[in-house]
Amino acid sequence: LARVLNEISKLDVNLTAISSRTTHTAWKYYFYCEAEGRLDDPNIMKLREVLSLKCETFKIIGSY
Repeated sequence: LARVLNEISKLDVNLTAISSRTTHTAWKYYFYCEAEGRLDDPNIMKLREVLSLKCETFKIIGSY
C-alpha cells in the first residue's frame, strides 16, 4: 500500500477515498481507491500504467 500511495503522490493525483477489504488469504487485502481526474488526464494515464505493473490485480471499476 505504501508503494502505491507513494506513486499516487509523485503524480500529484488527489485521492478522495480509500478502503480495504480482506481476501480469504492471510495478510492479503484488496484496496479500493477513488481519485480525482479523467481517464485521459496524462497523470491518470501514467498512474494506470504504474499501478498495473506494481499491483498483483488492478482494475478500473468506473469513471464519472
